[in-house]
Amino acid sequence: MRADLELYDYWPYRGRPQIVWPGGARLAFWVTLGIPISFLGAIALMPAFDISFNMLSLYSFILVLGIVVDDATVVGENIHARQRRTGEGTESAIRATQARSM
Repeated sequence: MRADLELYDYWPYRGRPQIVWPGGARLAFWVTLGIPISFLGAIALMPAFDISFNMLSLYSFILVLGIVVDDATVVGENIHARQRRTGEGTESAIRATQARSM
């Protein structure tokens, strides 16, 4: 992003930011409302299934660890493919990592 431009300059309509959602504001409202309802429902049902917050945090940690390992695998494969294609070492690693992070 150029230094002289701000995020405000990228909005499709100048002035107040619009809700950008493929289904419109109505769908965005229902999705936004569903997130806290899901959390409250899960917390309400935890005693019925004998699940503690410790168990929930352990499952969350395992899930996040899997996401991080999967992302590292994808980046590694991207670096390997780019190095085989171009024959460059460090430059390929930098470009492949930048391509994955965007």
